[in-house]
Amino acid sequence: MSTLRCQRGFSLIETMTVMAVSAVLGLTAAPSMSDFLSRQRLTAATQELRLAMELARSEAVARGHRVAIGPVDGRDWRSGWEVYGDLDDDGERDAGDPVLRVFVAPERGVQIETRGLPRTVLSFDDTGYIRWSGSNGLVLGRMVMRYRGAASTVCIAAARIRTVQGDSCA
Repeated sequence: MSTLRCQRGFSLIETMTVMAVSAVLGLTAAPSMSDFLSRQRLTAATQELRLAMELARSEAVARGHRVAIGPVDGRDWRSGWEVYGDLDDDGERDAGDPVLRVFVAPERGVQIETRGLPRTVLSFDDTGYIRWSGSNGLVLGRMVMRYRGAASTVCIAAARIRTVQGDSCA
C-alpha cells in the first residue's frame, strides 16, 4: 500500500519572490517616511516656539510687566529659548529677572532665522503686544525655521502670531 504525503510550506522560488516584493515596497516607503519625520521635527520645533510666545504674552498680561523670550545662550535660538520676566525692560535676562520656563533646543539641524525682528529677544508688554525692548515700538517680522529643505514660519504682528508653511507670511 502506498501512501501519498502532503507537503506543506513554500518553495524556495516562492520565498524569494515574496522577499523581492517586500524589499521593493520597503525601498519605496523609506523616502516618504524620512520626509514625514523631517516635517514632524520641524512642526514640533515651530509649535514649541509658538507655545513659548503665547506663554510670554499671557504672563506679561497676568503679571503687569514686560515678559521676554530669548535664546538660552543669549545669542543663538538653536540653543533653545527661555521665557523670563524682563523687569527693567532692557532686553537681557539679568540676575534679578525671574525665569518662567526654559524650552529645550530644537532637533539638531533645525535652522532658525529672524527677519525684521530683534535678533535675540521678543518682549511682550502688559497689554500683550510685542514691542522692541526699551521702547513702545511695535514689532513686525517673522522667524523662519528650516529642517532638511522644509520651512515653517512664525509670522509676528503687534497683536497676532500665526504659523504658516514655507518661508513667507504672505
